[in-house]
Amino acid sequence: MDKLDSQEGEAGARRGARSHRRGIHALWPFVLLLSYAAKRVQAAGSGLFRFGHISWHAQGNTVSFTLETGFRKSVSDPKWREAKVGDRLLLFGKEPPQFLYGDSQFASTLVMDVTAVSQAEDWVMGVTQLEHTYATPNNKQRPWKAQLVGCCRLSEIKNNAELGFELTAEVDLTVAKRSPRAATLPMITVPLEGKPVGTMALPPSAYIPSRSGNDVEWNVGTPVDVGSAAAHILKSLLHRGFVHSTSSFLIC
Repeated sequence: MDKLDSQEGEAGARRGARSHRRGIHALWPFVLLLSYAAKRVQAAGSGLFRFGHISWHAQGNTVSFTLETGFRKSVSDPKWREAKVGDRLLLFGKEPPQFLYGDSQFASTLVMDVTAVSQAEDWVMGVTQLEHTYATPNNKQRPWKAQLVGCCRLSEIKNNAELGFELTAEVDLTVAKRSPRAATLPMITVPLEGKPVGTMALPPSAYIPSRSGNDVEWNVGTPVDVGSAAAHILKSLLHRGFVHSTSSFLIC
């Protein structure tokens, strides 16, 4: 009986080893995909996102979204480095950009049609078109909150570099059938200064001297102001259909 038990135990161990090897082989494609994505992002640097905004128009409960975004161009992918107007680029990043419609549906693969490039300034801009049909015109008398989230903001900027980004557009089809479209400079370079108050210094603010003599000032946004939480809570909230929102559009 002891010998029989020993033989059965050895046979079971061999079957377990074969099953373990099959499991490892089955995981290889997934491991290789993760390795490729990690190398791609590592070579590019974490911070790629420069700016973006969302606009939309509706027909019935079907909404067409337009995402206008800009990214750093110098990444490891030759399609990005050699991009020209008219090309199509798959968006990627440390946390690949995803679009949440606000009703627990989302688009996880975003492709951008290139509209402008600058080799000298190292950027590429483009448009992503998406369409989604909502079950109702709004979310129980509140707007649907459609959001573009991902990571990371451009490495070279002085405000919240390398953090997550979050753009939000509110959709209430009982109020409007289209949204405004932002038309502004995507990035503005200005000096920073900290203003001392007694023995304390206030957070730095950006300023541009105006011709009228009245300077234009902005405070530098905190990570929460620009939606950096998206990088940390995206996975846990993605299937719930919401992410905390602080702004309707974002300028770096």
